[in-house]
Amino acid sequence: MSNTGFDPAEVARRIDEDDEDLFVLDVRNEDDYEEWRIEGSTNLPIYDELLEHDFSTLEAHLDDLPGDREIAVVCVAGVTSARAAAFLRDRGFDAESIDDGMNGWGRVHRSFEIDGVDGVVQIIRPGTGCVSYLVHDGTAAVVVDPSQYVDYYLSEADERDLEIVGVADTHAHADHVSGARRLAGELGAPYYLHGDDAGGLARLTGLEDGGTPPVGGRAPAGGP
Repeated sequence: MSNTGFDPAEVARRIDEDDEDLFVLDVRNEDDYEEWRIEGSTNLPIYDELLEHDFSTLEAHLDDLPGDREIAVVCVAGVTSARAAAFLRDRGFDAESIDDGMNGWGRVHRSFEIDGVDGVVQIIRPGTGCVSYLVHDGTAAVVVDPSQYVDYYLSEADERDLEIVGVADTHAHADHVSGARRLAGELGAPYYLHGDDAGGLARLTGLEDGGTPPVGGRAPAGGP
């Protein structure tokens, strides 16, 4: 079995760039696929069979798979998909598993400089659609609505020689686990949150309507 695989971040980049040489095959059960999937992927629900090293259904569908494209196989954690990818390689396909499966996909973040807006980096999680921001002025930066994967924001700031001087949640999030309090705590930086969403939280800096956390010589008007 190959020790190599597709980096989930690379898969996200290629999908975003409409790379037609990439074909994503999801081998999870249909219910799991319908609940959450990689955009543009194809589902062949053989997860339970692969657990038992049963490749009969996969073999029966070989003619449905492209022989002239790279096949990125995904499952839950990258184990059963690696079995499927090895089986496909043995039959002449250019196939590899996506590292860590959908678990790895859920951790992917992509950063974009916003055209026409200086000092704002938009950070998107393709697996969830959640959006956060790194707002900076000079060497100072504020992170807005960070995910739980705080190391990504530390890395982005470090690459730009920025010091994170504040962390903010624009609201209490229901769609993802916020990493704002953790990030602020690790850095000893202020954590900003609107007073109406604060509840009984301690160690935060409240924001009133229209209030914004300062960063360098600017204050992001109204938040991103």
